[in-house]
Formats: sequence, C-alpha cells, structure tokens
Amino acid sequence: MVTDWVFVRTDWAEFIAHVEVFWQDESYAAAAWTSQVNGDPVLYDDIVLDERTVVNARIGIDNVELGNGTLRAALWGKNVFDQDYPTFGINFTQLGVVTEQCGEEATFGLDVTYEF
Repeated sequence: MVTDWVFVRTDWAEFIAHVEVFWQDESYAAAAWTSQVNGDPVLYDDIVLDERTVVNARIGIDNVELGNGTLRAALWGKNVFDQDYPTFGINFTQLGVVTEQCGEEATFGLDVTYEF
C-alpha cells in the first residue's frame, strides 16, 4: 500500500507525506535441500522466511520559491519500526551450516534539493 498526501497548501509551499507499507507472507528459501550421507538420501528442514511488514515514510516541504529556484526538503525513514527479517537463506547441507541474509535495518535521513 502506498499513500501520498499533500496535507497543507500555502502560497509559499506544500507540506507532503508519503507512506509505504509492504507485507509478505511466510515463504521458503528453496523447495527442498537434499544431500546424501553415507550413500543414503537426506532431506533437510526447509528454511522458513518469516512473515513481515515493512513501513517506509517521508514527510517534507515542497515548492518553496527561493531566489531563482525552488527548494524541497524531507525527513525520511526506511523500515521505520526496525523489523528484523530474513530475505534469503542457504542450507549448506553436509557442512551443517544454515545462513540467512537479512533485510536492511531502520535507516533515517534528510534530503534537501535546490533546483535552479
């Protein structure tokens, strides 16, 4: 779900908000992990990637006339609730190692743009 909203319009600027909500159900890293141990086939447990909801948000000011140009500024956050989630996994079977790649941690920033 994505929402863009201009919540205040004035003669000198627009105040804007943008919110993104991404949800993914539980999934699996691969269909099956198989191997052979002492000549016998082995089927290893699936790597389950948990259900997750990730929220990104941005709030800012736009269309501010300044000198011969236009100013835009915004505070933003990615994964604002710091959801910890795996995005991929590998089972190294006989080595006994299971690894996971995790999604990005919460990050925040400020963008300022001047167009002339």
